[in-house]
Amino acid sequence: MLKVYRDYSQEELDRQLNLRARWPEHADFFANWEARSKSCYEKLACHRDLQYGLGASHTLDLFLPPSSDGPVPLLLFIHGGYWQSLDKSIFAFIAPAFLEKGIAFATLNYTLAPGERISGMVAEIEAAFAYMESKSRDFGIASDEIVVVGHSAGGHLATMLGLTIGGDNAKPKAIASISGVYDLEPIRLSYHNQILQLDHGEAELQSPLNALKPSSMPFYLAVGGNETEEFIHQQQTFAKAAQTQSLNIKADVLEGLNHFSIVEPLAEADTPLFREVSSLFD
Repeated sequence: MLKVYRDYSQEELDRQLNLRARWPEHADFFANWEARSKSCYEKLACHRDLQYGLGASHTLDLFLPPSSDGPVPLLLFIHGGYWQSLDKSIFAFIAPAFLEKGIAFATLNYTLAPGERISGMVAEIEAAFAYMESKSRDFGIASDEIVVVGHSAGGHLATMLGLTIGGDNAKPKAIASISGVYDLEPIRLSYHNQILQLDHGEAELQSPLNALKPSSMPFYLAVGGNETEEFIHQQQTFAKAAQTQSLNIKADVLEGLNHFSIVEPLAEADTPLFREVSSLFD
C-alpha cells in the first residue's frame, strides 16, 4: 500500500488525524464545556469581545481576579479545532481555577479556515498578544507576566508565537502547548487540507519544528498518553529537536488522557497539568 507520510497510507494518516471520529464522545466534552462556561459568564465579571484587531473574529474575553494588591499575571488561551472550528466562549470554564490563584484569564478568537490561511492566523495571535501587552496597565495586568497557552491547533499557534516573535517586541513570559501540532506536513497531506489549503512552502514555514532557535523562554508541552500515535510522535520529535537547539523545554505525556479529556485538568487546581502551567508564572 502506498505510504504518503512516515509509515502511513492515506487512509491511516487520515485516521490518525481524525480525532472526532476516534473519540465520538467529543460532543459530550463540548456540551459540558459550553454549559460550564455559560455559568462562568453569568457569575464572573468579564470584559467581553475586546477588539484586538479589525476583523470580526479579532476578539477576546478577559476575566480578572476579584481583588489584587497590584498588577496580576495573565493566562492567554488559544482554542483548537484544527484551525477550522470552535470558539473562545466554550473555554471560559478554565478561568475560575486560575482566578483563585490571582491569575487573570483571557480566551481569544482568530479567523478560522477557510476565511484565513494558517500564516495569517499566526499573525493574528501575535496581534492579540501585542494588544494585551499594550493594554495591560488599563486592566491591571503585569505586562511581563503573560503566559500563552494553546490546545491542539491553539498549541501550534502558541508555539509559533513563542518561536517567531522577535526584535524589540515584548515577548510572553512562557508558552504552554497542550496536544499541539508541531509539523504541518502531515496536515497538508491529510483530508484537512481540503479546507486549510496549505501548500508545501506554507506548511514548512509555519511548522514549529522548522522555526526552532535558541531561546531562554520556557516552553511546556503535554500530550495525552491515549492520543493517536501521530500526536505523541509530533511532541516527541519537536521536544527532541528543541533540546538540540538549547530551548528551555519540558515535555510530559499524561497517561490516561486523550485529545479532549486532556483539557479537563487545566481547569482543576489539584492536577499535575494545572500545577505545571501555573509554575510557568513563577
